Amino acid sequence: MSKKLFWVRIPQVMVLSCIVFSAFGASAQAAWAPTQCGKEPEKPTLDVASVERYNASTEKFTAYEKAARSYYACALKEARQETAPIMNGMKTIHNRMTENLNGLNAKLQAAHKKLGGKK
Repeated sequence: MSKKLFWVRIPQVMVLSCIVFSAFGASAQAAWAPTQCGKEPEKPTLDVASVERYNASTEKFTAYEKAARSYYACALKEARQETAPIMNGMKTIHNRMTENLNGLNAKLQAAHKKLGGKK
């Protein structure tokens, strides 16, 4: 019985995707809210039954829009600051895993060629 070499190449994207999704899976279940932006502005109730009420509602909307944009900008800034260390850590893991996989794959390719295997 002859020995046959099997060519094995682990799809790197698949391995790294599993790592990324498992890392973010647990934290994605918990609701996040900014802690440095104050209370989220409440959506106003609009009343458009008359011209006067419409005008008052327009003022409420304008005030809410300004507050909502400010709150969102603050929340986005905070989220970026909080996730930066995680993303930097993931980048480090990604680079290390890619380097490991490429090194192992190169070793297997060299051994496959040395042992007379065919692709």
